[in-house]
This record gives sequence, C-alpha cells and structure tokens, in this order.
Amino acid sequence: MDGELSVEEIIRFESERSEEEFRALQAEQAFESVLIEKLEADCACPDELWQDIQNRIAASQRQPQTRRLVLWLAALAAVVTIVAGLLPGGNARSLLFHSELAAVKDRIEVPGDWQKIRSSLTEHGFHLALTEPGTDAYHKIELYGLLYHDLAGEQVAEVCFTCCGEPISVYLSKDQDVDLTQLVDFPASTFRHSSPIDKYQVLAVGGHSPTEILSLFS
Repeated sequence: MDGELSVEEIIRFESERSEEEFRALQAEQAFESVLIEKLEADCACPDELWQDIQNRIAASQRQPQTRRLVLWLAALAAVVTIVAGLLPGGNARSLLFHSELAAVKDRIEVPGDWQKIRSSLTEHGFHLALTEPGTDAYHKIELYGLLYHDLAGEQVAEVCFTCCGEPISVYLSKDQDVDLTQLVDFPASTFRHSSPIDKYQVLAVGGHSPTEILSLFS
C-alpha cells in the first residue's frame, strides 16, 4: 500500500491511527521486512512456515477485537522468531541437531555418498532403488551416511539424512515383523512414518515430515 500513497496521504493515514493500531502497523512492517528477506534468500522449507503463519492468523481472527490485536502482535513476533530461527547461525534446534550427528558420527559405516550407499545396501541384501533429489527439489535434502544394526538377529539398515536442516533416519528391515521402534526413542515433537516399500519394512523418524525422503526409495 505504501507505494500507492503520496507522502501527504501517508502522513494523514499515520496521524489518524490510534497508538495500538500504529504499534500493530509497525510490527506488521517489521515482520514483512524479515519475511521477505528470508524468502528472497531461498527459505529451506517455505510450506511449513506458511502453514504456521496461516494457523496463527486464523486463531487470532476467532477472538474479540481487543484480544485479536494482542494475538496478532504475538503471532507476528512468534513468526519473526520462526523466520529468524531458519536464518544461518546457531539456534537451539541446530545445536541439538549437531549433537545428534556427533553422537552417530563414529558409528557411520558408509559416509554420505549416494553411489557408495546404494552399493552397500545392495551388498547387504537391500535391493531398493535410492534416487538422488533433483536440484530443483522443494526441500533441501542431504545424505549424511549409512550404518547397520542387529535387532533380534535381523540386520537393519539405517540411512541418515537431513531435510531442511532437520535430522531424519530411515530404518530398513527385510523382516516385516521385526519391531523397528526398539531402535529409537520418540520425543513428542518427532515425526515418524512406518510403511512397507516393496518387500521391506520401513520406519522414518526425525524432526521433519519424512514424506519427501521416503519418496526417494522404491
């Protein structure tokens, strides 16, 4: 709207706003500035960010006007925090992520090379196709490595990825009846998805929806 008003109209518009409205306008402008800056920098996971924005705004619109303004400001502040958290640099989530990778680093048997991991899976009897994501993939997916577990006498492969900066492990078993959940704990915020792929049992666990990563297996 700023680009459609003259200087005089902008001054008159701002002078007619109440203190509460003016603060809300300033918060909105600050939010838009940060959001635009982040999206122009190629936000790693814009669909999740936008869904969160929609949820917060929808919640505020169901409240009385005074309460709505407070929630709107809170939503703006919270979403700015979310955007800031996606920016390069340390935050609590990335620190946790790096600690998780450090814990598994010494156990990685095959580093994150797509061809080597495909070859290792085949050598261990896991005859699955693993396709690299395209350069235009909507989510930023990186392959971290591969390791193997022994679970009740059955060999289980764990393929480690990151998706939009979040760690995700995909567990593969040739036994449909083995309980793969024994290999990992599930915090309340963890995504998990279990389904067969061909003749294999597959369990994906991580801090991000695993749908995009699971689509790489066939």
